[in-house]
This record gives sequence, C-alpha cells and structure tokens, in this order.
Amino acid sequence: GPAAGSDLRYDLEVDLGDLLHGSQQEVRFHYLGICQNCKGSGSAESRAPSTCSACHGSGQLRSARRTPLGQFVTTVPCARCAGSGTVITNPCKACKGRGRVQQERRLTVDVPAGAEHGTRLRYTGQGEAGERGGRSGDLYVVLAVRPHEVFEREGPDLRCQTSVSFTQAALGAKLEIESLDGPATLELPAGTQNGATVRVPGRGLPRMRGGARGDLIVDVSVTVPTKLSRKQRELLEAFAQAGGEEKETKGWFKRR
Repeated sequence: GPAAGSDLRYDLEVDLGDLLHGSQQEVRFHYLGICQNCKGSGSAESRAPSTCSACHGSGQLRSARRTPLGQFVTTVPCARCAGSGTVITNPCKACKGRGRVQQERRLTVDVPAGAEHGTRLRYTGQGEAGERGGRSGDLYVVLAVRPHEVFEREGPDLRCQTSVSFTQAALGAKLEIESLDGPATLELPAGTQNGATVRVPGRGLPRMRGGARGDLIVDVSVTVPTKLSRKQRELLEAFAQAGGEEKETKGWFKRR
C-alpha cells in the first residue's frame, strides 16, 4: 500500500538577539518530492502501473511444502514487484520509475521569542513525499543558539560582567550598561563588594509560555588603581586615618 514519506531534520542556528522578540528565518533544503512529469506514478505519460503477473497483485508469494510434521506454508514479498503488487512497464525517464525526484524547498521558519537551545519546531507535511500516494513526512527544525560574546544565558535570565571603581563601590552609583536591547541602568548600592551580584529586573529574555521577562544579572568586579597622584594618595591616607587604619602594621614575627 501507500508508504508515508520520511521526516526531515534541519538544524537552524540563531543569535541570542533573535530570541528577544522572535524572528523569521528562511531555510533552504533538499528533499524527495513528487515527480511532476509523471505525477508521482513512476510511469511514463502518467499511465497506471499494471498488475504484477507473478503475484497477481497481492505483492506476496506463497509456497507450501510437506514435512513429517505436516504442511508448512511460507509467504515472502514478491521479488518482481518488490511487494507493491504492480509493475511499471514504461518507467518515467525523469524519475526512473521511482515517482520522486530531488527538489529544493524554501521555507520561512518562525523562531518564537524566548526559545531554548534545542527547541524543536514541527512543520507538518513539509518532509519527503510519500510513495504510491502516501502522505508526506514532516519537517523538524531544531534551534541552536550561538554563544554571545557578552551575555550568558541562564533560562530567561542573562548574565554579564562589569567593572567599577572602588569609590563607586564604596559610595554607590547609578551606572549605564548595555543590555541585549539597549542601555540599562545599574543601581549599585553603597558598600558593594568585589564579586557581588546585582540584578536589573526585566532586562533578560521573555519566557516562551508567557509571563514577565527574566532579569539581567551583573557580576561586579571592583578595580583598584595601580597608580595614584599625590592628591589621591593624601586623600586615601586621610580616609585610612579617619577609619582608624594604620599605614604600616606590625607583623607577628619578632627579630632575634
């Protein structure tokens, strides 16, 4: 009987920015489609195949043999018609009697916002054509998200790093940083320590099943200047003295 066409898989690479609002991508692939010359029949001039004379259209051959235990009947597919029950006496020259030929298809794929790496999109009937009038297979588009040079994804959240001065970390500050969809305000609380994590709400990726966007998680690195001007050194020494800190501290070891 009619055989269904095979399913196809297409691996589509997308950027992290494509997942922010969703995007449309055009894909091109080759597949076995119905031969237009014979309309999929495999016969020249679209003539219907003739009944196989070996199996009389059943697609099977039966043989019986007697043994001391009784009669055994064996059924095998017909070798002349390959089990189809019909024979093409005048094959189509375009497809050589197969009824299908290699073709190219272009398809617009809708990449959903917030899709995960490995998300599988199904397109019914866009796979290979079936044999002998069988239904076409499906196309499965599997998404692969390219690594971003700045942001790392953690579900709907995005993670990045930024450096701040020790005065900004000590006093607190409002800084402008780049997010996936433009500038964002990072509110740095006073007394921020090196390695602290600060969240910018709602500046991550959307969730596929709806709801609020994820957050932008910022890992803060406090930088210490390697060179100080005289004025800066005097101010820092005054700050240390006001806090009860000594410029030189005594060690635990004594000289002999």
